[in-house]
Amino acid sequence: MPSKDDEADLAKAYKDLAEAEKSAATLEAQLNSLEQKLDDFLAEHDKPTAREGLINKDDTQPPLSTDSKDITQNFKDS
Repeated sequence: MPSKDDEADLAKAYKDLAEAEKSAATLEAQLNSLEQKLDDFLAEHDKPTAREGLINKDDTQPPLSTDSKDITQNFKDS
């Protein structure tokens, strides 16, 4: 048969567990909210602006060479 100390320890453990679950649920809700805000922010800032035009960021040109032998090649490639 459990002693009174054992019962008190078990009750405290149960109370602590309930509080921890409540804290975890609160943190999860806050993280979900933050994730939604980040998704909204990224979606808004990934849209091309009028200034940027519709150029895909992955469609970059190679840098122009500063080597005098390659200068004419840069014009041919353009």
